[in-house]
Amino acid sequence: MTAPEANPFPRLLVATEYAPQSPGGGLVLVRQMLRGWPVERLEWWSCRPNYGSLPGQPVNRHFMGPNPGILLPGRRLSRVRGWLLERLWVPRAAAHLRRTLRESGAEVLWVIPQGWSIAPLARVLPGGPVPFHVSLHDYPDQRHVVALLGAARAGRLAQGADRLYAAAASRDAISSPMVTDLRRRTGAEGAINRVGLEADELAWLEQKAPRPLQELRLVFAGTIIAEPAFEFFIRALAGIRVRLPLPVRLEFFGAHSHRQRPWFDPVWMRERLNAPEPEFRAALRECAWGVAPVSLADEDPRYHRFSFPAKISTYLGAGLPVLALGHPASSLLELARRQGIGLASTQTDAAGLQSELLRELTAEDPWVRYGENIRRCVRAEFDAAAMRARLQAALRQAAEARTGA
Repeated sequence: MTAPEANPFPRLLVATEYAPQSPGGGLVLVRQMLRGWPVERLEWWSCRPNYGSLPGQPVNRHFMGPNPGILLPGRRLSRVRGWLLERLWVPRAAAHLRRTLRESGAEVLWVIPQGWSIAPLARVLPGGPVPFHVSLHDYPDQRHVVALLGAARAGRLAQGADRLYAAAASRDAISSPMVTDLRRRTGAEGAINRVGLEADELAWLEQKAPRPLQELRLVFAGTIIAEPAFEFFIRALAGIRVRLPLPVRLEFFGAHSHRQRPWFDPVWMRERLNAPEPEFRAALRECAWGVAPVSLADEDPRYHRFSFPAKISTYLGAGLPVLALGHPASSLLELARRQGIGLASTQTDAAGLQSELLRELTAEDPWVRYGENIRRCVRAEFDAAAMRARLQAALRQAAEARTGA
């Protein structure tokens, strides 16, 4: 009598800080990677409640750990709150996570270390009975965290993330520089996993052709993270706008208005806030360039050198080369240079940046120059189906190794 065939979808528990219906870019990636995973085989553990009303990720059960709530460090008493979290909240959260592992019957975990969830995850999972895969999207000792918690406490969170990464059965990170950095520090190999392009988007790029331009439509999507660099870019562009061969228009898509910012000029800028997804995608395909300034300084290397802006996959999926501006060591500039997907400027001099923009912003559709590079880049680094297959295979292999299947 033959043994029953193993279920191709082991019972999976996602463990992270945020809840399955919370807003944010992390959940976009999770939903993309879990496409096709049966809801009845999917559980979720988090230490934060649902804050949004978005559809989110459907799950069979959500195990809500102790909410750190008012203990989360803010502007007042941040060091005291951090001390209380470590001494009182972390042991409670770790105990809840252990109970969840027993009650859920999880055969494998997908761990996304973020924020204070790192402390209980690192306390419970390494050396434990359930294998896990780790996806690291941001380092927890970025500058604003160090300012709130102090270097020692932020460093302990970073050490916990490293310990999880090294102890995992398999692992990935958000950017090539982060994978390289983690390999150097932990000795563990990892893949790259980030928001990618689905088959219909890749097929659209394959048939995209150059077209005559009537204007230079630039787009910025999402949140401005490094406003000094963004303003520097805007003022440089404003200074040469009348010298360009076609009229310039910059469109903003996102949830936040910038109309009151001192650099906003309604003569050539337009906001399209909270646009529905189909309208957003169609509008981007009518643009010529995606704007992507990041910090020109290296004041927060743990963020700018290793994290990766999700808007880049959005731009590339619409066939847009990028106008990237930032510090030479930033993860965005590394990709833009290596793949040749647009301007990769490190200029801190306005005249130098204007010279580069004058060279790039011609009357010719930039797809003529960058189209093949974009196609090659997305096939190699933004193929959602390939990343999803790799992640789901790693989860299955870890579960099978545990059961001896």
